[in-house]
Amino acid sequence: MMRRKTTSPVLDFIWLLVLGLMLGHPLSPEEVRAADTTYFVSSSDGADSNTGLSSVSPFKTIAKVNALALQPGDRVLLKCGDVWRAEMLVITKSGTAADPITFGSYPGGCTNKPIVSGAQSISGWTAYGSNIYYADLSAGANAAQFPHGINQLFRNGDRLPLGRWPNLDAGDGYSTIDSQPSTNSITDAQLPVVDWSGAVAHIKGMRWYILNRQVAAVSGTTLTVGADLDCWGGNCTGWGYFLNNHLNTLDREGEWYYNPANHRVYLYTTSGAPSAGQIEGSVVIKADDRSWGGIMLGQDLTGSGISYVGVENLDVRRWFRHGIATPTNLAGYENHHLAIQNNSVRDVDGIGINLMTWVYSAQDGRPDGWRGGYNLALGNNTIERANNMGINIYARQSTLIDNVVRDVGLVQNLGAAGLGCAFNAGEGACTEDGDGIRIKIDKADDTGNNNTLTGNRLERIAYNGVDVFGHHNTLDRNVITQACYT
Repeated sequence: MMRRKTTSPVLDFIWLLVLGLMLGHPLSPEEVRAADTTYFVSSSDGADSNTGLSSVSPFKTIAKVNALALQPGDRVLLKCGDVWRAEMLVITKSGTAADPITFGSYPGGCTNKPIVSGAQSISGWTAYGSNIYYADLSAGANAAQFPHGINQLFRNGDRLPLGRWPNLDAGDGYSTIDSQPSTNSITDAQLPVVDWSGAVAHIKGMRWYILNRQVAAVSGTTLTVGADLDCWGGNCTGWGYFLNNHLNTLDREGEWYYNPANHRVYLYTTSGAPSAGQIEGSVVIKADDRSWGGIMLGQDLTGSGISYVGVENLDVRRWFRHGIATPTNLAGYENHHLAIQNNSVRDVDGIGINLMTWVYSAQDGRPDGWRGGYNLALGNNTIERANNMGINIYARQSTLIDNVVRDVGLVQNLGAAGLGCAFNAGEGACTEDGDGIRIKIDKADDTGNNNTLTGNRLERIAYNGVDVFGHHNTLDRNVITQACYT
Protein backbone atom coordinates (compact mmCIF):
# COMPACT_ATOMS: atom_id res chain seq x y z
CA MET A 1 0.00 0.00 0.00
CA MET A 2 1.27 3.48 -0.80
CA ARG A 3 2.22 5.57 2.25
CA ARG A 4 -0.24 8.24 3.36
CA LYS A 5 0.24 10.90 6.00
CA THR A 6 -2.06 10.96 9.02
CA THR A 7 -4.17 14.05 9.52
CA SER A 8 -7.37 15.22 11.16
CA PRO A 9 -10.10 15.82 8.56
CA VAL A 10 -12.14 17.81 11.09
CA LEU A 11 -9.27 20.19 11.90
CA ASP A 12 -8.47 20.58 8.21
CA PHE A 13 -12.11 21.37 7.49
CA ILE A 14 -12.26 24.02 10.26
CA TRP A 15 -9.00 25.55 9.05
CA LEU A 16 -10.38 25.92 5.52
CA LEU A 17 -13.49 27.65 6.86
CA VAL A 18 -11.32 30.07 8.84
CA LEU A 19 -9.17 30.64 5.76
CA GLY A 20 -12.27 31.60 3.79
CA LEU A 21 -13.21 34.20 6.41
CA MET A 22 -9.65 35.58 6.41
CA LEU A 23 -9.74 35.94 2.63
CA GLY A 24 -13.04 37.78 2.83
CA HIS A 25 -15.00 35.43 0.57
CA PRO A 26 -16.70 32.06 1.07
CA LEU A 27 -14.92 29.06 -0.36
CA SER A 28 -16.63 26.65 -2.72
CA PRO A 29 -17.86 23.26 -1.45
CA GLU A 30 -14.86 21.63 -3.12
CA GLU A 31 -12.49 24.08 -1.41
CA VAL A 32 -13.96 23.51 2.04
CA ARG A 33 -14.22 19.73 1.86
CA ALA A 34 -12.06 17.87 4.34
CA ALA A 35 -8.56 17.02 3.18
CA ASP A 36 -7.63 13.37 2.56
CA THR A 37 -11.24 12.56 1.75
CA THR A 38 -12.37 8.95 1.48
CA TYR A 39 -15.15 8.27 -1.01
CA PHE A 40 -17.25 5.11 -0.80
CA VAL A 41 -18.90 3.50 -3.84
CA SER A 42 -21.44 0.67 -3.91
CA SER A 43 -23.32 -0.59 -6.95
CA SER A 44 -25.73 -2.54 -4.73
CA ASP A 45 -26.88 0.10 -2.25
CA GLY A 46 -25.39 3.40 -3.40
CA ALA A 47 -26.79 6.47 -5.16
CA ASP A 48 -24.89 9.20 -6.98
CA SER A 49 -27.02 11.74 -5.10
CA ASN A 50 -25.44 10.57 -1.83
CA THR A 51 -22.49 12.36 -0.27
CA GLY A 52 -20.23 9.37 -0.87
CA LEU A 53 -18.40 10.22 2.36
CA SER A 54 -19.39 7.16 4.37
CA SER A 55 -20.19 3.50 3.85
CA VAL A 56 -23.84 4.24 4.70
CA SER A 57 -24.09 6.98 2.06
CA PRO A 58 -22.00 5.70 -0.87
CA PHE A 59 -21.98 6.76 -4.49
CA LYS A 60 -23.24 4.20 -6.99
CA THR A 61 -21.48 4.47 -10.36
CA ILE A 62 -17.94 4.59 -11.68
CA ALA A 63 -19.07 7.50 -13.86
CA LYS A 64 -19.52 9.47 -10.64
CA VAL A 65 -16.01 8.51 -9.55
CA ASN A 66 -14.56 9.61 -12.90
CA ALA A 67 -16.13 13.04 -12.40
CA LEU A 68 -14.61 13.63 -8.95
CA ALA A 69 -11.99 16.36 -8.59
CA LEU A 70 -9.69 14.16 -6.54
CA GLN A 71 -6.91 15.74 -4.50
CA PRO A 72 -3.65 14.31 -3.09
CA GLY A 73 -4.39 12.02 -0.17
CA ASP A 74 -7.91 11.10 -1.32
CA ARG A 75 -9.11 7.51 -1.41
CA VAL A 76 -11.83 5.91 -3.52
CA LEU A 77 -13.07 2.63 -2.06
CA LEU A 78 -15.36 0.22 -3.91
CA LYS A 79 -17.54 -2.12 -1.90
CA CYS A 80 -16.34 -5.71 -1.76
CA GLY A 81 -18.62 -8.16 -3.55
CA ASP A 82 -20.27 -5.49 -5.71
CA VAL A 83 -20.13 -5.52 -9.52
CA TRP A 84 -19.84 -2.61 -11.97
CA ARG A 85 -20.53 -3.46 -15.60
CA ALA A 86 -19.04 -1.91 -18.75
CA GLU A 87 -17.87 1.23 -16.92
CA MET A 88 -14.21 2.08 -17.41
CA LEU A 89 -12.54 3.59 -14.36
CA VAL A 90 -10.44 6.45 -15.80
CA ILE A 91 -7.83 7.84 -13.39
CA THR A 92 -6.67 11.33 -14.34
CA LYS A 93 -5.57 12.95 -11.07
CA SER A 94 -2.22 12.66 -9.31
CA GLY A 95 -1.21 12.48 -5.69
CA THR A 96 2.10 13.41 -4.12
CA ALA A 97 4.87 11.41 -2.49
CA ALA A 98 3.42 12.20 0.94
CA ASP A 99 -0.22 11.98 -0.11
CA PRO A 100 -0.90 9.46 -2.88
CA ILE A 101 -4.37 8.93 -4.31
CA THR A 102 -5.59 5.39 -3.69
CA PHE A 103 -8.25 3.28 -5.37
CA GLY A 104 -9.14 0.25 -3.29
CA SER A 105 -11.90 -1.62 -1.49
CA TYR A 106 -13.93 -1.70 1.69
CA PRO A 107 -14.35 -3.14 4.24
CA GLY A 108 -10.68 -3.76 4.91
CA GLY A 109 -9.36 -7.29 4.59
CA CYS A 110 -12.13 -8.58 2.33
CA THR A 111 -11.45 -11.52 0.01
CA ASN A 112 -14.41 -10.98 -2.36
CA LYS A 113 -12.87 -8.08 -4.22
CA PRO A 114 -15.00 -5.44 -5.97
CA ILE A 115 -15.54 -6.53 -9.58
CA VAL A 116 -14.99 -4.10 -12.44
CA SER A 117 -16.51 -6.15 -15.25
CA GLY A 118 -16.55 -5.47 -18.97
CA ALA A 119 -19.51 -7.78 -19.56
CA GLN A 120 -23.26 -7.27 -19.70
CA SER A 121 -26.04 -9.85 -19.46
CA ILE A 122 -27.61 -10.99 -22.74
CA SER A 123 -31.30 -11.91 -22.81
CA GLY A 124 -34.03 -12.74 -25.32
CA TRP A 125 -32.75 -16.03 -26.74
CA THR A 126 -34.72 -17.53 -29.67
CA ALA A 127 -34.40 -20.88 -31.45
CA TYR A 128 -32.60 -20.57 -34.80
CA GLY A 129 -31.90 -24.13 -35.94
CA SER A 130 -30.81 -27.49 -34.64
CA ASN A 131 -29.39 -26.73 -31.17
CA ILE A 132 -28.59 -23.14 -32.18
CA TYR A 133 -30.14 -20.12 -30.46
CA TYR A 134 -29.66 -16.43 -31.12
CA ALA A 135 -30.10 -13.14 -29.27
CA ASP A 136 -30.49 -9.77 -30.98
CA LEU A 137 -28.18 -7.28 -29.26
CA SER A 138 -30.10 -4.34 -30.73
CA ALA A 139 -33.50 -5.36 -29.35
CA GLY A 140 -35.33 -5.61 -26.04
CA ALA A 141 -33.29 -5.40 -22.86
CA ASN A 142 -30.09 -5.73 -24.92
CA ALA A 143 -30.69 -2.49 -26.82
CA ALA A 144 -28.07 0.24 -26.23
CA GLN A 145 -26.01 -2.10 -24.03
CA PHE A 146 -23.66 -3.26 -26.79
CA PRO A 147 -22.64 -0.26 -28.95
CA HIS A 148 -20.16 -2.26 -31.06
CA GLY A 149 -21.23 -5.81 -30.29
CA ILE A 150 -19.26 -8.35 -28.26
CA ASN A 151 -15.98 -10.24 -28.60
CA GLN A 152 -16.27 -12.73 -25.72
CA LEU A 153 -19.14 -14.82 -24.34
CA PHE A 154 -19.56 -16.34 -20.89
CA ARG A 155 -22.04 -18.82 -19.43
CA ASN A 156 -22.43 -18.98 -15.67
CA GLY A 157 -19.08 -17.22 -15.39
CA ASP A 158 -17.13 -19.54 -17.70
CA ARG A 159 -15.67 -18.28 -20.97
CA LEU A 160 -17.21 -20.06 -23.95
CA PRO A 161 -15.20 -21.02 -27.05
CA LEU A 162 -15.71 -19.14 -30.29
CA GLY A 163 -16.88 -21.66 -32.90
CA ARG A 164 -14.05 -23.06 -35.00
CA TRP A 165 -13.16 -25.50 -37.77
CA PRO A 166 -11.61 -27.97 -37.32
CA ASN A 167 -12.71 -28.62 -33.76
CA LEU A 168 -10.17 -28.85 -30.97
CA ASP A 169 -11.19 -32.45 -30.34
CA ALA A 170 -10.29 -33.35 -33.94
CA GLY A 171 -6.56 -34.05 -33.81
CA ASP A 172 -4.60 -30.98 -32.75
CA GLY A 173 -7.30 -28.53 -33.83
CA TYR A 174 -5.47 -27.46 -37.00
CA SER A 175 -5.94 -28.38 -40.64
CA THR A 176 -2.99 -28.31 -43.06
CA ILE A 177 -2.55 -25.98 -46.03
CA ASP A 178 -2.01 -28.03 -49.20
CA SER A 179 -0.81 -25.15 -51.35
CA GLN A 180 -0.63 -21.38 -51.67
CA PRO A 181 -1.79 -20.47 -55.20
CA SER A 182 -1.18 -16.73 -54.72
CA THR A 183 0.12 -14.25 -52.19
CA ASN A 184 -3.28 -14.08 -50.49
CA SER A 185 -4.90 -17.48 -51.02
CA ILE A 186 -4.59 -21.00 -49.63
CA THR A 187 -6.00 -24.39 -50.65
CA ASP A 188 -6.98 -27.28 -48.38
CA ALA A 189 -8.66 -30.42 -49.72
CA GLN A 190 -10.15 -31.11 -46.27
CA LEU A 191 -11.99 -27.79 -46.12
CA PRO A 192 -15.80 -28.21 -46.10
CA VAL A 193 -17.27 -26.66 -49.24
CA VAL A 194 -19.47 -23.91 -47.79
CA ASP A 195 -19.39 -20.13 -47.98
CA TRP A 196 -16.70 -19.11 -45.49
CA SER A 197 -16.79 -15.41 -46.41
CA GLY A 198 -16.22 -13.24 -43.35
CA ALA A 199 -14.59 -16.02 -41.31
CA VAL A 200 -11.13 -15.46 -39.87
CA ALA A 201 -8.28 -17.77 -40.85
CA HIS A 202 -5.61 -18.16 -38.16
CA ILE A 203 -2.50 -19.41 -39.94
CA LYS A 204 0.75 -20.56 -38.40
CA GLY A 205 3.30 -18.46 -40.25
CA MET A 206 6.02 -20.17 -38.23
CA ARG A 207 6.11 -22.09 -34.98
CA TRP A 208 6.18 -18.90 -32.93
CA TYR A 209 3.56 -16.70 -34.54
CA ILE A 210 0.04 -16.89 -35.96
CA LEU A 211 -1.26 -14.74 -38.80
CA ASN A 212 -4.88 -13.60 -38.71
CA ARG A 213 -6.59 -12.99 -42.03
CA GLN A 214 -10.26 -12.39 -42.83
CA VAL A 215 -11.70 -14.54 -45.61
CA ALA A 216 -12.73 -12.31 -48.53
CA ALA A 217 -13.83 -14.96 -51.05
CA VAL A 218 -14.23 -18.72 -51.44
CA SER A 219 -13.96 -21.00 -54.45
CA GLY A 220 -14.41 -24.68 -53.61
CA THR A 221 -11.60 -25.52 -51.20
CA THR A 222 -9.62 -22.34 -51.89
CA LEU A 223 -9.81 -19.37 -49.53
CA THR A 224 -8.85 -15.86 -50.60
CA VAL A 225 -7.99 -13.61 -47.66
CA GLY A 226 -7.96 -9.85 -47.31
CA ALA A 227 -4.19 -9.31 -47.10
CA ASP A 228 -1.00 -10.98 -48.26
CA LEU A 229 0.31 -13.92 -46.26
CA ASP A 230 3.70 -13.67 -44.58
CA CYS A 231 4.63 -17.23 -43.72
CA TRP A 232 8.25 -18.02 -43.00
CA GLY A 233 10.16 -18.54 -46.22
CA GLY A 234 7.47 -16.85 -48.30
CA ASN A 235 5.02 -19.77 -48.61
CA CYS A 236 2.40 -21.19 -46.24
CA THR A 237 2.22 -24.69 -47.76
CA GLY A 238 2.39 -27.33 -45.05
CA TRP A 239 1.58 -25.02 -42.18
CA GLY A 240 -1.48 -25.44 -39.97
CA TYR A 241 -4.50 -23.16 -39.73
CA PHE A 242 -8.02 -23.02 -38.37
CA LEU A 243 -11.12 -20.93 -39.06
CA ASN A 244 -13.39 -19.20 -36.57
CA ASN A 245 -15.85 -16.33 -36.33
CA HIS A 246 -18.45 -17.90 -38.64
CA LEU A 247 -21.89 -19.47 -38.22
CA ASN A 248 -20.80 -22.61 -40.09
CA THR A 249 -18.39 -23.50 -37.27
CA LEU A 250 -21.08 -24.07 -34.61
CA ASP A 251 -21.34 -27.77 -33.83
CA ARG A 252 -19.97 -28.21 -30.29
CA GLU A 253 -21.50 -27.40 -26.90
CA GLY A 254 -20.99 -23.76 -25.96
CA GLU A 255 -19.59 -22.59 -29.29
CA TRP A 256 -20.76 -19.15 -30.36
CA TYR A 257 -20.52 -16.54 -33.12
CA TYR A 258 -21.43 -12.84 -33.37
CA ASN A 259 -22.64 -11.36 -36.67
CA PRO A 260 -22.18 -7.56 -36.65
CA ALA A 261 -24.35 -7.19 -39.76
CA ASN A 262 -27.55 -8.21 -37.96
CA HIS A 263 -26.35 -7.65 -34.36
CA ARG A 264 -27.07 -11.27 -33.47
CA VAL A 265 -25.04 -13.58 -31.27
CA TYR A 266 -25.52 -17.30 -31.98
CA LEU A 267 -24.95 -20.08 -29.44
CA TYR A 268 -24.80 -23.84 -29.93
CA THR A 269 -26.21 -25.71 -26.93
CA THR A 270 -28.14 -28.90 -26.30
CA SER A 271 -29.58 -27.47 -23.08
CA GLY A 272 -32.29 -25.32 -24.64
CA ALA A 273 -32.60 -21.55 -24.69
CA PRO A 274 -30.41 -19.87 -22.05
CA SER A 275 -32.24 -18.52 -19.04
CA ALA A 276 -32.12 -14.93 -17.81
CA GLY A 277 -28.76 -13.95 -16.36
CA GLN A 278 -27.01 -17.09 -17.59
CA ILE A 279 -25.12 -15.54 -20.53
CA GLU A 280 -22.88 -12.46 -20.54
CA GLY A 281 -20.92 -10.84 -23.36
CA SER A 282 -17.85 -8.60 -23.25
CA VAL A 283 -19.05 -5.21 -24.48
CA VAL A 284 -16.92 -3.72 -27.25
CA ILE A 285 -17.06 -0.15 -25.96
CA LYS A 286 -14.60 1.24 -28.50
CA ALA A 287 -14.39 0.09 -32.11
CA ASP A 288 -10.84 1.38 -32.71
CA ASP A 289 -7.58 -0.46 -32.00
CA ARG A 290 -6.31 1.84 -29.24
CA SER A 291 -5.30 0.82 -25.74
CA TRP A 292 -8.44 0.56 -23.60
CA GLY A 293 -8.86 -1.21 -20.29
CA GLY A 294 -11.26 -1.69 -17.42
CA ILE A 295 -9.00 0.63 -15.42
CA MET A 296 -7.30 3.40 -17.40
CA LEU A 297 -4.17 5.00 -15.97
CA GLY A 298 -4.56 8.39 -17.63
CA GLN A 299 -6.76 10.13 -20.21
CA ASP A 300 -6.05 9.21 -23.82
CA LEU A 301 -4.77 11.97 -26.13
CA THR A 302 -5.81 14.96 -24.01
CA GLY A 303 -4.24 13.93 -20.71
CA SER A 304 -0.73 13.97 -19.31
CA GLY A 305 0.85 11.27 -17.17
CA ILE A 306 -0.38 10.58 -13.65
CA SER A 307 1.79 9.96 -10.60
CA TYR A 308 1.63 8.80 -6.99
CA VAL A 309 -1.49 6.70 -7.48
CA GLY A 310 -2.28 3.29 -6.01
CA VAL A 311 -4.68 0.68 -7.42
CA GLU A 312 -5.20 -2.24 -5.07
CA ASN A 313 -7.46 -5.17 -4.23
CA LEU A 314 -9.74 -4.88 -7.28
CA ASP A 315 -11.03 -7.64 -9.58
CA VAL A 316 -10.94 -6.61 -13.25
CA ARG A 317 -12.50 -9.15 -15.59
CA ARG A 318 -14.09 -9.90 -18.98
CA TRP A 319 -12.96 -6.75 -20.79
CA PHE A 320 -13.03 -6.50 -24.57
CA ARG A 321 -9.40 -5.38 -24.61
CA HIS A 322 -7.04 -4.99 -21.63
CA GLY A 323 -7.53 -5.23 -17.89
CA ILE A 324 -5.44 -2.36 -16.46
CA ALA A 325 -3.89 -0.10 -19.09
CA THR A 326 -2.22 3.16 -19.91
CA PRO A 327 -3.78 5.00 -22.87
CA THR A 328 -2.23 4.94 -26.33
CA ASN A 329 -1.14 8.59 -26.11
CA LEU A 330 -0.20 10.90 -23.26
CA ALA A 331 0.81 14.53 -23.65
CA GLY A 332 4.03 15.89 -22.19
CA TYR A 333 4.82 13.35 -19.50
CA GLU A 334 4.65 9.63 -18.79
CA ASN A 335 3.20 7.96 -15.69
CA HIS A 336 5.42 7.47 -12.66
CA HIS A 337 5.26 6.31 -9.05
CA LEU A 338 2.25 4.04 -9.49
CA ALA A 339 1.53 1.06 -7.23
CA ILE A 340 -0.61 -1.71 -8.77
CA GLN A 341 -0.98 -4.32 -6.08
CA ASN A 342 -3.08 -7.32 -5.06
CA ASN A 343 -5.43 -7.07 -8.04
CA SER A 344 -6.98 -9.87 -10.09
CA VAL A 345 -7.28 -9.60 -13.87
CA ARG A 346 -9.18 -12.38 -15.63
CA ASP A 347 -10.58 -13.28 -19.04
CA VAL A 348 -9.58 -10.20 -21.02
CA ASP A 349 -9.23 -10.43 -24.79
CA GLY A 350 -6.04 -8.36 -24.81
CA ILE A 351 -3.31 -7.83 -22.20
CA GLY A 352 -3.76 -8.26 -18.46
CA ILE A 353 -1.72 -5.18 -17.50
CA ASN A 354 -0.58 -3.04 -20.43
CA LEU A 355 1.84 -0.24 -19.52
CA MET A 356 2.94 1.34 -22.78
CA THR A 357 2.03 4.73 -24.20
CA TRP A 358 3.32 7.11 -26.85
CA VAL A 359 4.35 10.35 -25.17
CA TYR A 360 4.08 13.28 -27.56
CA SER A 361 5.17 16.92 -27.15
CA ALA A 362 7.43 15.64 -24.36
CA GLN A 363 8.15 18.21 -21.64
CA ASP A 364 10.66 16.22 -19.59
CA GLY A 365 13.75 16.67 -21.75
CA ARG A 366 13.34 13.23 -23.30
CA PRO A 367 12.30 12.56 -26.90
CA ASP A 368 8.80 11.66 -27.99
CA GLY A 369 8.27 7.92 -28.21
CA TRP A 370 6.96 4.79 -26.57
CA ARG A 371 7.26 4.87 -22.80
CA GLY A 372 5.98 2.78 -19.93
CA GLY A 373 6.67 5.02 -16.97
CA TYR A 374 9.17 4.82 -14.12
CA ASN A 375 9.12 3.90 -10.46
CA LEU A 376 6.18 1.59 -11.00
CA ALA A 377 5.47 -1.19 -8.50
CA LEU A 378 3.48 -4.22 -9.65
CA GLY A 379 3.09 -6.70 -6.82
CA ASN A 380 0.96 -9.70 -5.87
CA ASN A 381 -1.33 -9.37 -8.88
CA THR A 382 -2.94 -12.45 -10.42
CA ILE A 383 -3.53 -12.47 -14.18
CA GLU A 384 -5.40 -15.39 -15.69
CA ARG A 385 -6.58 -16.22 -19.21
CA ALA A 386 -5.50 -13.03 -20.96
CA ASN A 387 -5.56 -13.67 -24.69
CA ASN A 388 -2.59 -11.53 -25.79
CA MET A 389 -0.04 -11.08 -22.98
CA GLY A 390 0.05 -11.18 -19.22
CA ILE A 391 2.05 -8.01 -18.52
CA ASN A 392 3.44 -5.71 -21.20
CA ILE A 393 5.68 -2.95 -19.88
CA TYR A 394 8.00 -0.34 -21.41
CA ALA A 395 9.01 0.93 -17.98
CA ARG A 396 12.33 1.75 -16.36
CA GLN A 397 13.42 1.65 -12.72
CA SER A 398 10.36 -0.39 -11.77
CA THR A 399 9.59 -3.61 -9.89
CA LEU A 400 7.46 -6.66 -10.67
CA ILE A 401 7.31 -8.80 -7.54
CA ASP A 402 5.32 -11.94 -6.65
CA ASN A 403 2.84 -11.68 -9.52
CA VAL A 404 1.11 -14.81 -10.87
CA VAL A 405 0.47 -15.02 -14.62
CA ARG A 406 -1.17 -18.12 -16.06
CA ASP A 407 -3.03 -19.45 -19.11
CA VAL A 408 -2.02 -16.66 -21.50
CA GLY A 409 -2.96 -16.95 -25.18
CA LEU A 410 -4.33 -20.48 -24.97
CA VAL A 411 -5.68 -21.56 -28.33
CA GLN A 412 -9.04 -22.69 -26.92
CA ASN A 413 -9.70 -19.18 -25.60
CA LEU A 414 -8.72 -17.16 -28.65
CA GLY A 415 -11.32 -14.95 -30.29
CA ALA A 416 -11.45 -13.49 -33.78
CA ALA A 417 -8.42 -11.29 -33.01
CA GLY A 418 -6.30 -14.39 -32.44
CA LEU A 419 -3.12 -13.51 -30.59
CA GLY A 420 -3.65 -9.86 -31.40
CA CYS A 421 -2.15 -9.48 -34.88
CA ALA A 422 -4.15 -7.13 -37.08
CA PHE A 423 -5.80 -8.66 -40.15
CA ASN A 424 -3.39 -6.80 -42.45
CA ALA A 425 -0.25 -7.06 -40.29
CA GLY A 426 2.96 -8.79 -41.28
CA GLU A 427 4.70 -11.35 -39.11
CA GLY A 428 6.81 -8.66 -37.47
CA ALA A 429 3.76 -7.40 -35.60
CA CYS A 430 2.93 -10.80 -34.18
CA THR A 431 6.10 -12.49 -33.00
CA GLU A 432 5.87 -11.49 -29.33
CA ASP A 433 2.15 -12.00 -28.79
CA GLY A 434 1.49 -14.60 -26.14
CA ASP A 435 4.31 -13.54 -23.79
CA GLY A 436 3.76 -13.94 -20.07
CA ILE A 437 5.76 -10.81 -19.20
CA ARG A 438 7.33 -8.60 -21.85
CA ILE A 439 9.80 -5.82 -21.02
CA LYS A 440 10.00 -3.83 -24.23
CA ILE A 441 12.42 -1.14 -25.33
CA ASP A 442 11.99 1.85 -27.63
CA LYS A 443 14.79 4.33 -26.90
CA ALA A 444 17.43 2.68 -24.74
CA ASP A 445 17.72 5.38 -22.07
CA ASP A 446 13.98 5.81 -21.65
CA THR A 447 12.50 2.32 -21.72
CA GLY A 448 13.08 -1.24 -20.63
CA ASN A 449 16.02 -0.70 -18.29
CA ASN A 450 16.91 -1.13 -14.62
CA ASN A 451 13.78 -3.09 -13.76
CA THR A 452 13.63 -5.87 -11.17
CA LEU A 453 11.53 -9.03 -11.56
CA THR A 454 11.47 -11.18 -8.43
CA GLY A 455 9.34 -14.10 -7.30
CA ASN A 456 6.93 -14.04 -10.22
CA ARG A 457 5.26 -17.29 -11.28
CA LEU A 458 4.25 -17.97 -14.89
CA GLU A 459 2.29 -21.05 -15.95
CA ARG A 460 1.00 -22.22 -19.34
CA ILE A 461 2.15 -19.30 -21.44
CA ALA A 462 1.53 -19.26 -25.20
CA TYR A 463 4.98 -17.94 -26.09
CA ASN A 464 7.88 -16.83 -23.87
CA GLY A 465 7.49 -16.84 -20.13
CA VAL A 466 9.52 -13.63 -19.82
CA ASP A 467 10.68 -11.66 -22.88
CA VAL A 468 13.29 -8.99 -22.05
CA PHE A 469 14.53 -6.47 -24.64
CA GLY A 470 16.08 -3.76 -22.46
CA HIS A 471 19.29 -3.53 -20.45
CA HIS A 472 20.35 -3.71 -16.80
CA ASN A 473 17.24 -5.65 -15.78
CA THR A 474 17.43 -8.08 -12.86
CA LEU A 475 15.52 -11.38 -12.84
CA ASP A 476 15.63 -13.31 -9.58
CA ARG A 477 13.76 -16.41 -8.37
CA ASN A 478 11.02 -16.34 -11.01
CA VAL A 479 9.36 -19.67 -11.86
CA ILE A 480 8.24 -20.49 -15.41
CA THR A 481 6.39 -23.70 -16.25
CA GLN A 482 5.02 -24.74 -19.64
CA ALA A 483 6.07 -21.80 -21.78
CA CYS A 484 5.64 -21.93 -25.59
CA TYR A 485 2.40 -23.71 -24.78
CA THR A 486 0.32 -22.67 -27.80
